Amino acid sequence: MNRILVLGSLLLLSSCRPLMVMSDAPPEPSVVIHPDVPSMPVASQPSLAPLAVIQPVPDIVEIVPTPAAYVSPLPPSKPFVAPPRPASSPLQLVQEGQQGAQIRPGDVGYRQVGTMHYYAYAEGRAYVVYLSPRMATGLLFPEGDVIKKGLFLPKEDLKAEELPDAITIKPEVEKGEYDAFVLMHNGRVYTFHFIVGKQAMLTVSFDVPVLEAQR
Repeated sequence: MNRILVLGSLLLLSSCRPLMVMSDAPPEPSVVIHPDVPSMPVASQPSLAPLAVIQPVPDIVEIVPTPAAYVSPLPPSKPFVAPPRPASSPLQLVQEGQQGAQIRPGDVGYRQVGTMHYYAYAEGRAYVVYLSPRMATGLLFPEGDVIKKGLFLPKEDLKAEELPDAITIKPEVEKGEYDAFVLMHNGRVYTFHFIVGKQAMLTVSFDVPVLEAQR
């Protein structure tokens, strides 16, 4: 009897509750609006500007052809013709010939470190020798060269002493230039151009080539 009463009461209660419908969709969130708190606007995401596409610029080379009308041909080249040289006087020819034949002292003449300057003998050349009144200069000739005729110089300006194969010379003036020659018994001739100044060469000697020495 009691079981019947309990079942009846359960049926009565179930008939009073609303039916629940089961669904697979998730429940929607409930929004609670408080009356004292003002509603805040929802921040919207900023809109992004579209990206600019940079395209590579090709190298532009513009070749402008030159019109044929602007190209002027070069004039034909003319052969060079030297202007006529005026005829030199005999005196000028003598001066040019003697100056062109001069050989001056050089580094090669002073072998290493020494006071003697060596000239290589060459026929027809004039050897420059610096003199000074403060000292005498010696001219030393190669072996076998014996002096036949010495220097022909003005004795009041230059004093010279001769030996069979050497000459010492000392000027009596402070400045000047003189030309002279020495003749040897074997026919060899030494020509000199003396320059008188403050500095003098102490000794001057000569190297004769082997073929020249055998003559």
